[in-house]
Amino acid sequence: MADAFLNHLLPAERECVLKVATKQQLNVAFATLMGPSNTEPAAQLGALNFGNCGADGDFPNRGQVGVLKALVQGFASQPAPQSLGQVSLPRDAAQIRALLARMPASLAGRPRASQIEMNKNTEESISAIYQDPAQPLALLELQASDSRTRFPVPVKAGEGVAFFYMESLLEMGEPAPGAPWPVAAGHDGSLVWAQSSLTISGRAYHIAVWGDADGVWTFRAEGRTQEELSALIGAFVAAAGR
Repeated sequence: MADAFLNHLLPAERECVLKVATKQQLNVAFATLMGPSNTEPAAQLGALNFGNCGADGDFPNRGQVGVLKALVQGFASQPAPQSLGQVSLPRDAAQIRALLARMPASLAGRPRASQIEMNKNTEESISAIYQDPAQPLALLELQASDSRTRFPVPVKAGEGVAFFYMESLLEMGEPAPGAPWPVAAGHDGSLVWAQSSLTISGRAYHIAVWGDADGVWTFRAEGRTQEELSALIGAFVAAAGR
C-alpha cells in the first residue's frame, strides 16, 4: 500500500515523505485503517498527511489522492452487498437515468419523490428519491455521481469509494473495545464497494457506496435503517438486471 501512495507523488515529495516515515511505517498506518483496530482511524489518517512535503493545494491534492489509491489497493477481495458485483453497472448518464427509471414507484413504505428528483438531478448527479410526506426529512436516496466533476481534480470511481471509506473512518472516532468495526470495504471483481453504519449526533446513518474501480460513476445508497438500505440496494440490483 505504501508503494501505491508513494508512486503518486512527485520525486521531491516522495523523498520528503521518506525522510519523515519509512515504507514499513506507512504500511503499518495503512493496515490499521483496514480494521478492526484499537487505534482511532483519524489519528492514522493524520499521520498520513504530508502537506509540509509539498503534496498540498486544493482538495484532493496529490498526497490525498495517493492515500485514496493506497486504500483501494488495500481493500480485500470479498463479495459486495446483495450481489452488487454480479450486475453490469451503467456507464453514462443516459444509462443511469434508464436504470433508475426502472426502480419501483414506492419503497419501504415511501412513494417516489419525482418532483424532488426533477429539481435535483443534473448531468453529473442523478438520484432516485423516496419520501414519506408525513416525514419529509426521512428520505431514502440512491445517487449516482460523476467522479470527474465531484472533486476539484478528476478521480476514478474506485477512489471516490475510498474517499467515502476515509470519511466514515473520520466520523467513527475511537473504536470501543470489542465493538464491531462499523465500516467495511472490498473488491468484488472490478467493483469497489464500501459500507458504513454510524450514529452521529444521535442519528443513524446506513450508507453503501460502489463503482467500477476504473470507471467514472460512483453510486451511493442511504437509508435510516439497515433494512431500508438493503431495500434500496436490492431495488438497484433488480433494476440493473432487467
